[in-house]
Amino acid sequence: MSTYSLRPVAPQPRRRFSLSRWFSAMSAALFTPDKADEPVRLVVVCTANICRSPMAMGLLLARLAQEGLSAHVEVRSRGVQALRGYPAAPTSAQIMAERGIDLSGHVASMLTTEDVETADLLLVMEERHRELILRYWPAAEGRVILWRELAGEALDVPDPYVYGRPEYEQALEIMEHALGVGWPSLRRLLGPEHAPAPTADLAPRAAADPALAPTADPAPDDAPPHLPGAETDPPAPPAVG
Repeated sequence: MSTYSLRPVAPQPRRRFSLSRWFSAMSAALFTPDKADEPVRLVVVCTANICRSPMAMGLLLARLAQEGLSAHVEVRSRGVQALRGYPAAPTSAQIMAERGIDLSGHVASMLTTEDVETADLLLVMEERHRELILRYWPAAEGRVILWRELAGEALDVPDPYVYGRPEYEQALEIMEHALGVGWPSLRRLLGPEHAPAPTADLAPRAAADPALAPTADPAPDDAPPHLPGAETDPPAPPAVG
C-alpha cells in the first residue's frame, strides 16, 4: 500500500505585498457612485475546482452569513483546469459537512473571461494560478491575490488532491487561519457602512443552513487552456478519505 505525502513547494520569488494598502486602494475604487448598488464579487480559484476552492467558498459564505452580509457579496469558485461537472471531492464535502457547511450542490466549473472581468477580487490558491490568470487576462493585475496573503503569507495552499484526509484537513486549517486573520481587511470591501468589528472566533463554524450551499454553475465554454503539463483528459477523482 502506497504512502503519500505532500510534495514540498519549491521556493519562489514573491512580490512584496501589503494587504492593508491593497484593500484601502480597492475600497476607494469600488465605492464610487456608479457602483453603489452592486454586490462585491469574489472568485476563489484552484486547479480542478473540487477540493480547495469549494472549501474556501464555503468558508466565505459561512462567514458572510454569520455576520448578515450575504446580500452584499457574490461568491463563486472556479478552476483553471476544472473537472467540469464533477461534485466536490468526497473528503472536502465530508470535512466541511462536519463544520456545518454543505457542499453537496457544488458543480466544478472552469474560470472564464466573464468571471475575471467582473470579479472585484480573485483569491487563488497558488502562485501559478495568479501567473496563468495574468498571462491571459493582464487587465486583472491588482485584483488577484493568494489566499494566504490574507494572513500576510506569500505561500501556496497545498493541494490535497489524491491524498488522504490529513492533507485535506491541513489545507482547510490553512485556509481557515488565513481567512480569520485577513477578515477585518477583507470586510473593508463591503464599504464604510460595514466597518470591521472584532470577533473572538477567527475560524467560525456555520450552522447547517441550506442557504450556505453553493449554487450549481453551468460548465462554461469560455475557458483558458490547461496549465502547462496538465493532462488533456484528467482522470476521475478518487474517493479518498
